[in-house]
Amino acid sequence: MPRKPGPHGAYCDSTRSSYKGRCNDPALWVVYWGDPEADEIQANYACAYHLHKLLVELTPKAEFSREMFRVLPLNLVVEWAAKREA
Repeated sequence: MPRKPGPHGAYCDSTRSSYKGRCNDPALWVVYWGDPEADEIQANYACAYHLHKLLVELTPKAEFSREMFRVLPLNLVVEWAAKREA
């Protein structure tokens, strides 16, 4: 059962450990990573509890580079987007 959405309306993309369903907790982190198959930057969301688990899930898919992932707090990403639009 999904919980109340976070202040930005995004949910965690990680799977729960006991089954393959999505977490559905409010997201606090944005994980950017390079997808070599699609040749573009992907973004996934993570709650505080599942941030490490999401990074482990994405590692086989991520492009190998010096900085495989860029992890930013969701609050900052929303704040920066609002400043860019203004």
